Amino acid sequence: PPPPPRTPACRLRPRVAGDRQPGPAIEQLAAETEEKSEITVAVEVDAKPSAELTGVAGDVIQLVRESLSNVARHSGAATCRVSLLRSDGAAQLVVEDDGRGFDLSQPSSGQGIGNLRNRVSRLNGKLLLTSSPGEGTRLEVILPF
Repeated sequence: PPPPPRTPACRLRPRVAGDRQPGPAIEQLAAETEEKSEITVAVEVDAKPSAELTGVAGDVIQLVRESLSNVARHSGAATCRVSLLRSDGAAQLVVEDDGRGFDLSQPSSGQGIGNLRNRVSRLNGKLLLTSSPGEGTRLEVILPF
C-alpha cells in the first residue's frame, strides 16, 4: 500500500506539553530522530535557559522538530548536535550537522526554512543560518528571555 500522506512538521503537535521546560522534549526528539534516520544526535541542554523558556516551550520544541526533520530529510549527515545554552542573557539554540550542506544563495524548494524564520520572528528572536556545499549546516537561534 502507498505510504500515508506527510504532515508538515509545523502542524505536528509535540508529545510533551508546551508549558514545560523544553529540555526533556529536545532529548525525546533527538532519540526519535536517531531511531528513524540512523543519524547520531548529541544533545546539550543548560537548565537555566531551558527554565527561562518554559512559557514558549512549544515554539522551541517546534523549532527543534522542524530543524531535525530538515537534517533527516535533506542533509545526508552522520551526526547532528542540538544545544540549548545561555549566551549573553539570551537563550542560544543551535542545530548543526556534518551533512552535505547547501548553497544559501539558491532558492529553497520547501517551506522548512521559511517556517523556522517565521516562528523565530514571532518570538522576537534572531535566526542565523550557515551552510555551504560539502560543509554541513548550522542553524542558530537567539531568543530573548
